[in-house]
Amino acid sequence: MENIKIRGVLFDFDDTLTNTSHNIKLARERVFTEMQRDYGIGREKYEKALSATSSQYDKIPFAQRTRELYYELMAAKSGIKFVNEDVKRYADLFDEGLVNDMEFALHMEEVITSLRRSGLKVGILTGAGIPDGVKTRRLKNLPVYKLLDVVIIAGETIPEAKTDRAAFTRAADICDLRPSEILFVGDRPDIDIDNSKAAGMSTVLFNAFRSYPKQLGKSKPDYVVNDLRKILDIVNATGKEHHVHRHLKRRDSKR
Repeated sequence: MENIKIRGVLFDFDDTLTNTSHNIKLARERVFTEMQRDYGIGREKYEKALSATSSQYDKIPFAQRTRELYYELMAAKSGIKFVNEDVKRYADLFDEGLVNDMEFALHMEEVITSLRRSGLKVGILTGAGIPDGVKTRRLKNLPVYKLLDVVIIAGETIPEAKTDRAAFTRAADICDLRPSEILFVGDRPDIDIDNSKAAGMSTVLFNAFRSYPKQLGKSKPDYVVNDLRKILDIVNATGKEHHVHRHLKRRDSKR
């Protein structure tokens, strides 16, 4: 790999800086508890309806997805006819879980603080959420939110979707950096690695929270890490002009 001086680091959000997969499970558990109380639905029936609903919902174009549509499908799969008040209540309950039950990546504050002290630009490039506004609320719950130079929600704060490499090119412009000067850290081989690499960025696949099938991505990441502190080593190795401050603990705290 060509030795390029890194002047900025962009992070994905979901399953990179926060354990969104686990967060979703907790939010769904909130809904199950409420639905069980309202309609007496059992665990097995709920899980089957949830799996069938999610499978069908994921095939619907993103722009057509709504909270109401999801629970319409859920009603059909479970055989329960929800009233409109139920749909809003379940959807709100799920969203509140996403916002308030967040688990953050180990060493996130330490790493981002160190990167900022080194003079690098640091930010987030993430995809839009459903409904509008929930992703912003979740982002603002990050302990490091005020330390970030840029926070970009593809499809909301910029028109380009994160599934398009143009979103990564636009992010570089917003950072006032060339793509080759940016290190992108994300968990998705296809969306994060393929598109950031196509835009000309250096790439890090972060797999502490979630691993995907190897065939999902077309491009090989430049680095694969499961500890955010390794980002500091990568930045040091790609530009001697940046001295990253390191005050690392010898042992990781347990999750």
